[in-house]
Amino acid sequence: MRTLTPTDYFDAALDLLGENGAEALTLAALCDRVGVTKGSFYHHFDSMPAFHERVLAHFATDALDAAVQHAMAVTNPRQRLAVLRHLGVASAHETEVAVRAWATWYEPAAQAHRRIEQRRRGVLVTTFLELGIAAPQAGVLARIGTALMMGMQSDGSRVDRAALDEVLTEYQRWIEASIPAT
Repeated sequence: MRTLTPTDYFDAALDLLGENGAEALTLAALCDRVGVTKGSFYHHFDSMPAFHERVLAHFATDALDAAVQHAMAVTNPRQRLAVLRHLGVASAHETEVAVRAWATWYEPAAQAHRRIEQRRRGVLVTTFLELGIAAPQAGVLARIGTALMMGMQSDGSRVDRAALDEVLTEYQRWIEASIPAT
């Protein structure tokens, strides 16, 4: 039997969030999902509120960092656009929707959501600047991109990834059309 780590709890919590929202993230449901007792939970975490803050921080930083590092490792900004589109389609959309809903009444969720969106916009702005798009337009285009993602996430009970890919492909065409001729 392997020893559970905090990340095992975080992953289970994010699954619960994505499946049924913040209301589903109870101590009993989490322990059941991980297959442990409440005592085991308290061995790792002081309280559910402390756990909530840690799982949200994990989602906003650790989970996003891997995607950002993957995208930024692509040095050609045109190729990075395609990687960003692919990563956008493959995102944990249902979990993001749950975090965004949670953010309407729980400040740590709001902080996590803001960090995710700021980081996402930052990667887009950096890429657009590297493509030669002027800073003001790069900022607006990045906001449009994140708004498209959020809009597609709220378009149904589950994200239609094929439709999202169509939308992001068209968005990529807009970006490419905005690149100044060299």
